[in-house]
Amino acid sequence: YNLANKKLGEKPSLGSQVVLGEPTIQMVDGKLIWAVPLQHSGFFKWLTNMSGSAGYITVSATNVNDVSYVEDHKIKIQPNSYLLHDLKRNVRFGGALFEGIVDYSFELDDNGQPYWVVSTYRNRRGFALPEATGVIVVNATTGEKEKYSIADVPEWVDRVQPEDFILNQINNQGAYVHGIFNFADKDKFRQSEGHNIVYNGGNCYLFTGLTSVVRDESAIGFMMVDMV
Repeated sequence: YNLANKKLGEKPSLGSQVVLGEPTIQMVDGKLIWAVPLQHSGFFKWLTNMSGSAGYITVSATNVNDVSYVEDHKIKIQPNSYLLHDLKRNVRFGGALFEGIVDYSFELDDNGQPYWVVSTYRNRRGFALPEATGVIVVNATTGEKEKYSIADVPEWVDRVQPEDFILNQINNQGAYVHGIFNFADKDKFRQSEGHNIVYNGGNCYLFTGLTSVVRDESAIGFMMVDMV
């Protein structure tokens, strides 16, 4: 974030019009980077630039000197924008009116075109136990949308499974490892404090340690979960 902010500061006229969005780590064309969208800094900035804000910034995850400002692709659809340029509103009223949607992630395809990848889900038990079913991919420049099941997700998409969904499932697996009636807490485990996003073999994983439910807080292993 600091490196992206420094790059933004190199263009004083731009810095007065936009703010940095949330950085997202991802693999783009075999290169591990952070992608940071530029978003309108207010209503009047949006009103005078309705075609979109001025692109995004990429920061290499392995080389602090590799920071680039990309202005070829405007960001028209963005969080906390106005009317149907607002990301959540655009997705909800663009065909997902009765769909469970969550986890809006800024991702680039291998050509550098920016998208918002929005996870869809269903609850397996009433209003509980959410499970991802696929994604809605929103072109951040044009607003065009495509819906995919998990099996059909484009290869450049790194994230489908929301982090909190994965952590909840890990803890459920540990709590019910021997079923409901396990009052002795035999072999129960849970996620240890903290987790991270890592890449292995080109795939995106959630990485977390595992600990037993007793008081010793000892690590008993770790788990890597493919986020697609």
